[in-house]
Amino acid sequence: MSYASNVNANAGMMLPESTPEREELRDKVWDAWNQYVDAITERQRKALRKRFHQAAEELAGYDAKVNENQGGRS
Repeated sequence: MSYASNVNANAGMMLPESTPEREELRDKVWDAWNQYVDAITERQRKALRKRFHQAAEELAGYDAKVNENQGGRS
């Protein structure tokens, strides 16, 4: 199976021990990253880099909250 078909086969599948909310946040991070990579001008890159970091921080905050609610287990 090629990489592309493997990615498509797994599209929409949640990771083990994940939640729909986490998957949505993870997708937001990847969407922001892809937009950053595709940006043409440095001005676009700067704005999109900021959006990527905000999305990544939101995902990290969610993971920290879940970890705290599970009693510190990873």
